[in-house]
Amino acid sequence: MTEITIEQANHLDVGELLADLREADRLELEIGTGESAEKAIVDSLNDSNGGEALRFNGTLAAITGLAYAGIVNQQHAGCPWLVGTNSVDSFKLSFMRWSHDQIQYYLEQYEVLINLVHVDHATSISYLDALGFTMAEAVEFGPSKALFYPFYLERSE
Repeated sequence: MTEITIEQANHLDVGELLADLREADRLELEIGTGESAEKAIVDSLNDSNGGEALRFNGTLAAITGLAYAGIVNQQHAGCPWLVGTNSVDSFKLSFMRWSHDQIQYYLEQYEVLINLVHVDHATSISYLDALGFTMAEAVEFGPSKALFYPFYLERSE
């Protein structure tokens, strides 16, 4: 059985994450922000009033968080984000179960969840689809005006 631990993320977790960061995540962060992956992660943690380090059997799988995104279509919106390590693939089933529960928890806090995913990040697009998110048409985003899909999930009543 996989042991899942979730703790407040800190600078040591960021260093550990960067050492095994999925290349598609690194590219998405750098293209989307025009900054280093490290700066983008630290900024995301700060915007989220912290974040969480997700570990499976003691191995860091991801750092995740939820930021306030404002009012979208008269609904309070949250902006979930997750940056993963290469080891997340070793725990796919546990990761998907945790993700589903986490999204439901986020939807208790916000009426809609929104963010962007780079059009070439096939792993994340499949992951978001499996969690029930809807993808909108690609839009230009970031300093490089790269194409990103806006994605969203509304709380079901």
